[in-house]
Amino acid sequence: MKEGVKPIPLLVKLRKLEENYPETLGLFYLNV
Repeated sequence: MKEGVKPIPLLVKLRKLEENYPETLGLFYLNV
């Protein structure tokens, strides 16, 4: 495993999404 994969894989994916789609990620958090 990589050192950057310590947190939940979901958080890592969300982090990448936040960089590419910050607005979409904001909507995702609102829906959750």
